[in-house]
Amino acid sequence: MLHSFDPFPTLTNSRLTLRKTSHSDCPVIFELRSDPELNKYIERQVPKSIDDAVAFYQRINKEIEFGLSISWAITVESNANMIGSICLWNFSGDGKTAEVGYALLYQYHNQRIMSEAIALVTSYGFDSLKLNKVEAYTQHRNQASKKTLINNGFIHNKVRKDNDCPDNWIYELHKPR
Repeated sequence: MLHSFDPFPTLTNSRLTLRKTSHSDCPVIFELRSDPELNKYIERQVPKSIDDAVAFYQRINKEIEFGLSISWAITVESNANMIGSICLWNFSGDGKTAEVGYALLYQYHNQRIMSEAIALVTSYGFDSLKLNKVEAYTQHRNQASKKTLINNGFIHNKVRKDNDCPDNWIYELHKPR
């Protein structure tokens, strides 16, 4: 176990609550992972049914239980309904680097929600998990994602390449000194 997520950390600011994903969020998970517009820059298996979303939900909970990754449902203000997700995963062997992954329902784009969620998660990673670096892999044509990362202080590492997906660019955010 690299990290312990017990008790599960709920992260908040004045507008957002990042909470543990629940079984009732599976329809939103299905939408986030199957909507063609939301996934046009992501190479992954598209869920064919809600059962696939439930299986994904169960997998992320096992990963949380074993300290391999942590995933939050993004909610806005006093509404507990999930509108997106964000995670830290793909931890390095020493547990000092993690990858951030995120998705947001299309109707919530361009409202700085993901930027706020990334700020909460990277602060948690640096302060609580003692990470030295957070990475983000994004498809080079995904202008919105690149802009969000840059606005959060991430820098494109032009030397590193994603061997699994050559169209991805790798962005890095180092722990503030």
